Amino acid sequence: MKAILFDIDGVLLRHDTWFIEEFCKGYGEEAFSVMLEYCNGDEIAKCDKGYADSYSEILPFLKRIGYKGTVEEFFELKNEFESRGIDYFALNKIKQINNEKIKCFIGSNQDKRRKQFLIKALKLDEVVTESYFSCDFNYMKPEKEYWEIAHWKMEKYLGKIEPYNILFFDDRVENIHSASDYGFSVVHVKNKDDLYIRLNEIMS
Repeated sequence: MKAILFDIDGVLLRHDTWFIEEFCKGYGEEAFSVMLEYCNGDEIAKCDKGYADSYSEILPFLKRIGYKGTVEEFFELKNEFESRGIDYFALNKIKQINNEKIKCFIGSNQDKRRKQFLIKALKLDEVVTESYFSCDFNYMKPEKEYWEIAHWKMEKYLGKIEPYNILFFDDRVENIHSASDYGFSVVHVKNKDDLYIRLNEIMS
């Protein structure tokens, strides 16, 4: 193995429930359905591909559920909640692997604003060699183009790497299948033990 690529949500940042579910409890029965429209819709995809601003795209949905605060306040609440789910144990292991064993990278679908939050909150610049966010590629996992760009960037840093020598960790089945089809070796992270066991194996 010559490089390792890690997803963030569901791998390095986990919760029993996600913020939007908790947030919507105070806004009536339909609020969660409304916010799911955003989370599963074209608006968030445009943000994650770097074509739109999440602050602007989410605002109509917040207004629909009766939210009276500012967009900035909403995201402050969201970031505070999500910070509690950061897996510092895993991040420390990855930092050690990156420094002593195999170069590690981040591969994550994120909009530009959440990208900045995650870089700071997870101290990614100290943990991994480089971070590859969908908003910078204009493509998202599981699109083939995402893997092509990430692969090219890793090769630019490390030299020629066959796809099977890149190990990819993700919790989403569609991303695992797509990465495997591209040629990456993959680990489907269903829980933290899946992650910890493989990290320990790499370090041994």
